[in-house]
Amino acid sequence: MVEVTAVISLIGIVAIGLVTPGPNNMTALIHAGLHGVRANIPLVAGMASGFILLQSFVAVMVNSVNESEFFAFILHWIGVLFIILFALAIFQFRPDKFERNKIPKLGYKTGFLMQWVNGKEWGFVILYMTLLLDDFGGGIIGAMWIISIVSTLCILAIFMWSVFGTKLEQFMTNPNISARLFPILGGLLGILAIFVALQGV
Repeated sequence: MVEVTAVISLIGIVAIGLVTPGPNNMTALIHAGLHGVRANIPLVAGMASGFILLQSFVAVMVNSVNESEFFAFILHWIGVLFIILFALAIFQFRPDKFERNKIPKLGYKTGFLMQWVNGKEWGFVILYMTLLLDDFGGGIIGAMWIISIVSTLCILAIFMWSVFGTKLEQFMTNPNISARLFPILGGLLGILAIFVALQGV
């Protein structure tokens, strides 16, 4: 039986990932703003399938290194490093300077392949798998619990970013807002990285 505290911890980590900008939500946001919500359906489908496969890969990797404290330690700190680097990138991120009109219609293949070069995603998946897999029972069952919960939340969130794409895009690309908003979001990711790093010490 999965403990409620483990589920709450997982949702807390994932929630920070969902509300802070990243390749998935910003692509869905801008793409929907330019091409409409329906145009995002193949893109989001690709993101979802790629994300589920990525989580499965990381879960196998975590399960295989769990018996080795050294490799588990290395994997944990790789996740922390990814989040720190992404926090620095978000701190300087200025979407108002993007040439958004040059973004073409994107489909399933793009959404799928994006997951494998998404540093933020790798960081978050490694973090919650290394921190919480044992709390969910470990092994295949624990991984399936985590993957099902996280994937459901992330797919719903990406569709929300898509539905509100036009309004959110105008908000986030306002130079007066983005100059203040993105340093705050980057700082939030940085705090998360420090907290998770301390958990692994």
